[in-house]
Amino acid sequence: MYLEKVEIHNFRLLEDVQFTFHRESTLIVGKNNSGKTSLNEIFKKINNLDNKLRIEDFNINSFEKFFDFFNLESYDGDFELPSVSITFYLNYSDDSDLAILSDFIIDLDEDIHYVKILVEYSIKNSEKEKFYDEGKKLVKKEDNYELTVFLKKKLSNFFDYSVISIDPTDERNTKDMGTKVFRNLIQNNFIFAQRELDNNKRSDSNILGKVLLDAVDNGDLGSIDEIENHIQSIQSIATNDLDSSIKDHLLPDLELFGYPGLNDPNIQTETLIETQNMIKHNTKICYEGLNGIKLPEDYNGLGSRNLIYILFRLNQFYNEFINEKELSGLNLIFIEEPEAHLHPQMQEVFIKEINKLRQVFEKRYGEKWPVQFVVTTHSSHISNQADFESIRYFSKKSNNCIEIKDLKTFKDKNSENAIFLHKFLTLTRCDLFFADKVILVEGQSEHILLPSMIKKSMKSMKLDYLMNTYLLLKWVVHMRINFITF
Repeated sequence: MYLEKVEIHNFRLLEDVQFTFHRESTLIVGKNNSGKTSLNEIFKKINNLDNKLRIEDFNINSFEKFFDFFNLESYDGDFELPSVSITFYLNYSDDSDLAILSDFIIDLDEDIHYVKILVEYSIKNSEKEKFYDEGKKLVKKEDNYELTVFLKKKLSNFFDYSVISIDPTDERNTKDMGTKVFRNLIQNNFIFAQRELDNNKRSDSNILGKVLLDAVDNGDLGSIDEIENHIQSIQSIATNDLDSSIKDHLLPDLELFGYPGLNDPNIQTETLIETQNMIKHNTKICYEGLNGIKLPEDYNGLGSRNLIYILFRLNQFYNEFINEKELSGLNLIFIEEPEAHLHPQMQEVFIKEINKLRQVFEKRYGEKWPVQFVVTTHSSHISNQADFESIRYFSKKSNNCIEIKDLKTFKDKNSENAIFLHKFLTLTRCDLFFADKVILVEGQSEHILLPSMIKKSMKSMKLDYLMNTYLLLKWVVHMRINFITF
């Protein structure tokens, strides 16, 4: 089973988009504020359907519709309020065991090999009129401030999630699934861009040590029982020593004040040392030095620490997935900006080898791992080495809507153009994915002269604040055209 496609409506920058997934790893590229984080966030939100959405999670273009609802002269039950939704298309064509999906399969067509599942955050029908009544009291056509505060504070009281399975052959045929059964279907994990590896505080330098125990399966700690036996011995010694110290030193002082009296209990101690917490909070990653001297974790380069951190977390996600008590269907892992602190060659190796990691874990532990990776990047080195069909390009249009360009779909529809594009999309051209603007030039002379011309023209127009933007412009060279265009 694998996730083939999602359709997202009305979530933050993703007003109405369709996003297809590569079978193994999908690479998301695009300039800043183009909706990449919004995609990660909606999967983070639905990872736990107990977490309600806020009004700020709705697409900005839907806010006006809320105000229109409360400005109605009287309650209208047919008025359609905005909702946030994500529709999953799960392909099970290569799965022999459909236990996890059995409840979701409601069609009778043996040629259909996918399920369609709608997860929607919308107004509860039983609460709609009450929602109108409470908001109507605050309506002031010239000032919506109080109404805005009401939506921020009270929206979650009236909105909730629903999970519906839709028949792919007849969308009128649906089945309300409830949220509980959906929790076990897809397990989402995240490695965010802010990994705190470059935190200068000494107390926070043990980042890798904190995730080490989570990354190691309990079955790998073969001597855990022996460790616990030693800890129990330590606990017994510590308790006896403390009790003796209290009896010999503290109690005589307390007796001066009449404690303990006839009905007062004697003071005793109990020392508890939990093995898992002891290992987790007192284990550090060190590096081998000379003559038995070990170097602390933060003495290693940030790039190496970043790579180790990612691998530890992936190993942790694998262990959590196979150790789930409930049956799990699919594991989606979102990795933001893996290129942080990695040199170019390591970035290229990372994206090429990430798909092999599943095979390594499955061979080592003997458990199947149905995983798909979603990698967000600003690195042209990673983009250059990724499978052409796995790239999804996010761009923001002038109306604040996001458009997602699927290079696989482009290849399927325009095979000759795709071959040409892939042939010339070398490392420097991959910078186009992250550009604000593109200038097409005829040859090397223009390529050399135009940057200087732009700098001078910007200064003469006293528009220095635009300088940084124009310095980000990327050049497409060796393109034989007869004009220069912005």
